[in-house]
Amino acid sequence: MKMIKKKEMKTGKRERGKALALIFAALFAVSPAKAGTALLRVNAEGADYAVANPNVVYNYHDTVTFGSYWQEDTDGDGSFGEDEKQPITWQILQKYTDGTALVVSDKILSFAPYNNEKKAVSWEDSQIRSWLNKDFYDDAFSANDKTAIIETDVVNDDNTAYETDGGNNTKDKVFLLSLDEVKNSSYGFNENLQTDDQGRTARPTTFVKSALSIPHADETISWWLRSPGSSKSSASCVVSSGFVTYFDVDRMENGIRPALRVNLSSPYVKTGEKVKISVKGCEWDTVTFGRYNGKDISWRVLDISGDNAFLVSDMILDKKAYNDKYTEVTWKDSTIRKWLNEDFLRGSFNDAEKEMIMTSTVTNSGNGYYGTEGGEDTADKIFLLSLEDIKQPRYGFPDLYWVKAETREAKDSDGGANWWLRTPGYDSLVAAYVSRSGYVYDEGYNVDSVDGIRPALRINLKSSAWKKGEKVIAGSSSEGEEKTAPVAPPTAAPTLAPTPTPTATPTNNPSKDIKATPSPKKTSVKDKVTVFKIGKKVLKNKKTIKKTAKIKISDKDKIKKITLNGKTVKIKKNKTSFTLKLKSYKKKLKKKGKWNKLVVTDVKGNKKTIKFKTK
Repeated sequence: MKMIKKKEMKTGKRERGKALALIFAALFAVSPAKAGTALLRVNAEGADYAVANPNVVYNYHDTVTFGSYWQEDTDGDGSFGEDEKQPITWQILQKYTDGTALVVSDKILSFAPYNNEKKAVSWEDSQIRSWLNKDFYDDAFSANDKTAIIETDVVNDDNTAYETDGGNNTKDKVFLLSLDEVKNSSYGFNENLQTDDQGRTARPTTFVKSALSIPHADETISWWLRSPGSSKSSASCVVSSGFVTYFDVDRMENGIRPALRVNLSSPYVKTGEKVKISVKGCEWDTVTFGRYNGKDISWRVLDISGDNAFLVSDMILDKKAYNDKYTEVTWKDSTIRKWLNEDFLRGSFNDAEKEMIMTSTVTNSGNGYYGTEGGEDTADKIFLLSLEDIKQPRYGFPDLYWVKAETREAKDSDGGANWWLRTPGYDSLVAAYVSRSGYVYDEGYNVDSVDGIRPALRINLKSSAWKKGEKVIAGSSSEGEEKTAPVAPPTAAPTLAPTPTPTATPTNNPSKDIKATPSPKKTSVKDKVTVFKIGKKVLKNKKTIKKTAKIKISDKDKIKKITLNGKTVKIKKNKTSFTLKLKSYKKKLKKKGKWNKLVVTDVKGNKKTIKFKTK
C-alpha cells in the first residue's frame, strides 16, 4: 500500500464568572494583597499607565524530539525528491512512574486510507497498522532509536455510540490514538467528542501539504483514530475543526499522527519545547472613555506599544448593516466605515477624547482563502477588526477560525450576537463575521444584513481623558486544560492507532508515493453525497427557482450544519434530511438576479454547495 498525501476538504453565568475569576487569580499568581491592582505596563520613558497586554492562558503539552521523517523541502527545488529527514516532535500526553510516556506526533506526518479496500476490518487487521509498525517504524527510527520504544499492549475498545466491535487487543510499537484518548481531559482534550476542540486539531508538515490542497483557511486536516466508526467498514477520526466523527476505511484524505510509548530516560530521546495546543482563556485590562446610548464605553486592551494602545469595545454597541445596499463593496466604501468615522465618532466622544484617538493606517488585506480583494488601505479613527486580528493568540483569540471560542464572544443588551469584521467574505457582496459562539465565518454574510458592531481604535495613553476600568475574563473548559501531562502509574496501555499495510512495496522516499496519489477531485467524489430536491426533482447547481420553493436536503451521513448565504440555518443536528422553506428565510435570501449560496456540512465534515437564483 502506498501512503498518500492529500488535504482535508473541514451553572449560571454569574456563578461561572466567579469561578473563572478564582481560576485566573490562581493561574496568574495574583496575591490577595494585590488582587485589585492592575498589572503595570511601563513605556520606554518610564510612564506607568497601569494597564497591560492581555494575559492569555494556554493549554500546553510538553514535547520530546525523537526519530526523524520527511517533513520539509530541504533541497529547495519545490518538490520532494532527494530531501533529508527532520527530527520528529512528539507531544507528551501521559507520563508514567516507570519513566515512560505516551506520545503523539505534533504534526500530521503522512496520510493514507485506514484500509485499501472498503470492507469490515478491525485495527488488528488494518493496513494502516501494518504500515505504521513496518514501513514507518523502519523509516522513522534508527536501530538506536528503536531501543527507546516500548511495545505496548493496545486496548481496542468498541465504539459504544454505535455498538461497533473494536476487535482484539494488540501488541504494537506504533499505533493511533483511540476515541477514549481524544476525549481524555487530562491529555488536554475536550470530553465531548461532538465539540469543535482546538486541542484536537493538527496541522500537516510541509511534505504533506505539498500533496494536499487544504480547502479552508485554518490549514488543519482530518486524522485517523484506531477505533471503529459506525460500522466495521468505517473508522473514527478527528476532522479539521477538532470534531470527532468517522469515515469509510478506504478514504484516502485522512492524515496520520503516529503514537507510541517511549522511554524518557533514553539518550536518544531529547526534551523539546512546550507547544500551545489551545487558548484556554484570557484576562484583559480595560479602559473607559466615551458614551453611547447613554452608557460609558468600556474598551478591552488588545495591545500596548509605548504610549499607544490598541482597543476593541468590550460589548457590541449597536447592530447595523455593513453596507446600506446589497452591492459589491470593500471596507473603504462601506457605509459602516462612514458611520463609525462620522456619526459614531462625533456623537460618542468629547473634544479631549477625540484628540487622544489616533488616526490609524488600516491594512485591508482581503480574504486569503477565497482570494477576495480587500480594497485600498485606509486612514481611520475608528474601524472594525479583521480576519487577521481575530486569530491572534496574543490578543486572546485561538489561531483557528472553526473552533468555539468564548474569548471571541461578545455580549449586547440582549445577551450575545454575531459581530462584523471588516474583511470581505467569499466575494465582495458579503463580509466576514464572528458568531455569537465565537466561530469565525470567513465565508461571510450579505453586506446589507444587520449584525453587531464592535468598534476598534488606537489611543495615545498620555491623555488624561481615559480611566482604567475593571478587568474582563473569558475562558471555557471546552478549550482544554492547562497542564503538563500528569504522572500516573502505568495501568493498561493506551489504545493506539492502526496503519495500512502496503499492497505494493513502497519506496523509502515519500515523494514517490505522492506521485502515485490520485488527485483530490477523483478521490473526493464519493463524499459528495448531499442531495437537494424540489419535490421529486433534483435541484442542480446554478438554477433559478421560485421564492416559495421548498428545498429538501438529504444526506445519508447525517447533517451537521446548513448555511444560507453564510448565515446558519437552525436545524436539529444529525438528521438525514431537512426541508428548507425559502419563504421562511426571506431576510437571508439575496435579491432577484443574485446568486444565493446554500452549503450543507455532514457529520463527516464533507461539504456540498449549491448556488441558485430566485424569481
